[in-house]
Amino acid sequence: MIKTNRRYISSKERAASPSIFFTLWTPSDKTILQRQMCAANRGRRFSPGLVKGVAHRCGHGCPQVLLCGALRGREPFPTSFWLVCPHLLRAIGRAEAENGVSRMERALVASVDGAAQWQRYHAFHARLRLSLMGEVEKGFLRAYRRGLFRAICRGGVGGISYAAGEIFVKCLHLQAASYLGARRHPAAAWLAENIGSWECGTGACARRD
Repeated sequence: MIKTNRRYISSKERAASPSIFFTLWTPSDKTILQRQMCAANRGRRFSPGLVKGVAHRCGHGCPQVLLCGALRGREPFPTSFWLVCPHLLRAIGRAEAENGVSRMERALVASVDGAAQWQRYHAFHARLRLSLMGEVEKGFLRAYRRGLFRAICRGGVGGISYAAGEIFVKCLHLQAASYLGARRHPAAAWLAENIGSWECGTGACARRD
């Protein structure tokens, strides 16, 4: 039998929430992630206790998207899919500077059943966030932090609140991370067309120089 560190989170609602596959991060991943954090956040240290695994890797094997838990300590961490690839951070930053958030919103509005798809995608993220929490954590929040637990249950992509019929894109970095991590997005065609290259050609994160 071939050993693997692949894990998955499955949902009973298969039509709405397909399984999310991820890999446990390795010691070499930790080194690469520290390098990526330094490149993207000017020296901020990576916090490994928050991360469940690597949700997506580039063709060079480097982490592009992390799968994160719903809590950092006793505070919410709403970004289930966290984009860490410096190449993509720069590319998506350029797209945002070119009014990318508004353009994605318009694309969703114009798409068939766009508002309903966006609503279902937010609900999918809320269910995913809950599935990343243990029963002890959920029990503690229900008993002592009910407001926080309600916020986690209702938060969509990036933890934002959402209402039926409303289309609001908070951040393209969140959307790209969700697209890669979940392997689905209501604006997948728009993202594929407007982000450009989804990885660098050099494997820069893996280099030691």
